Amino acid sequence: MKTNCENNRKLSLLEHIQIRPTMYIGRLGDGTQLDDGIYILLKEVINNAVDELERRTDGQIEVKLLNEHRISIRDNGNGIPLDKLTQYVTIEEPIFDGTIGNKSIGLHGYGIKILIGLSSHFEVSSYNKGKARTIIFQNGLLKEDTTNSTNERDGLYVSFEPSDKFFKGFRFHEDIVGNLTREYSYLNNRLSFRFGDISIESPNGLADMLNDNVKNEAIYPIIHFVGHDIEVAFTHTYRSGETIFSYVNKHYTPLGGTHQEAFVKYLVQTMRSIYGWKKKDAILYGLVAAISIRVEDPYFDSSTKVKLSATEMNANGDSIDDYVGRFLVKHLLDYLYSHTDILNIIKATINEYR
Repeated sequence: MKTNCENNRKLSLLEHIQIRPTMYIGRLGDGTQLDDGIYILLKEVINNAVDELERRTDGQIEVKLLNEHRISIRDNGNGIPLDKLTQYVTIEEPIFDGTIGNKSIGLHGYGIKILIGLSSHFEVSSYNKGKARTIIFQNGLLKEDTTNSTNERDGLYVSFEPSDKFFKGFRFHEDIVGNLTREYSYLNNRLSFRFGDISIESPNGLADMLNDNVKNEAIYPIIHFVGHDIEVAFTHTYRSGETIFSYVNKHYTPLGGTHQEAFVKYLVQTMRSIYGWKKKDAILYGLVAAISIRVEDPYFDSSTKVKLSATEMNANGDSIDDYVGRFLVKHLLDYLYSHTDILNIIKATINEYR
């Protein structure tokens, strides 16, 4: 008679992904919401391309909707060495390339494996030094593996169609994919993006994001600071409440976390030190802001990375709270005392809500 332990069978990664998909990508969804799984899969591919191109000044990423159910991503990186492409897409071990660094957000092959497991069709082509190798999976199983000569520029091409076994009645929504691509341009101002026939570039980073978001609502010009591993931008509007976009390693954290908490804390603290206000709500009323930081090996409150839980910037133990605080306080004080016109506008604006 077999014991319970003998009856247990260790699942392969592919089997585990297909049995427990929400452990890897959160909600499944039909594509009507940005946090639906099909967009999580899309972001894993784009994240890997961004990590590959980060140090280049001519990096390009092209996103195309091939139809409502299939999408492609093409970059002009170096491509993957053809003899390593199988390793990149195998359903067992992730690839971690030490040259990319530990402040990236892409999973360098692991996310691709999740994508393969949840797609009815997955295709990857690596173009490298005049050769192209293409591997195609269907429902997680390898179907084709070919190598040919090519005139294509170096880089990586990925296309996939999520499986309706997991994503019931799904389709890619053009407006969601377009907005997502534009968001990547705000966070990667050295790269150029293309969505269909539309070229997207954001040379001013988060300042461009806020300009597009507030349009003519800003009460004063957007205040924008860029430093090593940190970028912040903000202004006030006559909107009610506050709106803060926060990012970690260029990944959107809709529920904020330690970096956003530090930003709010030190913004309020600095305003109080200048103006003598006590009411936090008055300072934050109508605020529209964005903060982006880069953290070594960040950890989040869940696998979908919606909220940063890490308290340290790096292995040296520098705290996120101190890092954000020192940066924001210094730059904001310097800016406001050298721009007294803006200082007075902020004072008049917030006085209305004291």
